[in-house]
Amino acid sequence: TKSNEIHAALLPRLLRMGFKDIDASPPETPQAGQPKIFLLGFYTTASSLLEELERHAPHLLAELAVVDFNPAAHKKLRERGVRVIYGDITRRETLEHAGVGGAELLVCTLPNSLLKGATNLKLLAQLRELNPSAQIITHAEQFEDAPKLYAAGASHVSLPRLIEARDLCSVIQAARQSLLPEKRAELELELRGRR
Repeated sequence: TKSNEIHAALLPRLLRMGFKDIDASPPETPQAGQPKIFLLGFYTTASSLLEELERHAPHLLAELAVVDFNPAAHKKLRERGVRVIYGDITRRETLEHAGVGGAELLVCTLPNSLLKGATNLKLLAQLRELNPSAQIITHAEQFEDAPKLYAAGASHVSLPRLIEARDLCSVIQAARQSLLPEKRAELELELRGRR
């Protein structure tokens, strides 16, 4: 439960002792040029977003980089040919090292509960300092967070609970019309071939 604090305290000492962090190793899939799009953090929504991009906008993948500190996610992303940068997105040094200052679009799909030691509002403030002109898409769990995020410079705020509620409303209407088998078939088709 204290892994974030322990990591923050030990990392400088370990680096001084000569230990290398995962981001010190060369990337397995070298990619030229500055990424224009950054996915900041990689969890379930970002994973599904990446799949949507692969299916419907594959040309954007060459302009995209993921920043995350999960080594297992790094391995899978590199196997898929996705540019990935190791680091904690709540740390300014990571964001600078990744090059978010030169990006056109920054996307964070993580809820506050996964941003250890930070919030989307704090992350947004850092991103705006590093890149005043980028379009920034961020996440909000609570309705009252959306106006605060817009006031702090968000270009768009995603409220996944609204999207899920619309989907469930459609499913309830289908159930009332005895159309759940059709809804299930739609979902099975959508899930076919997903990684």
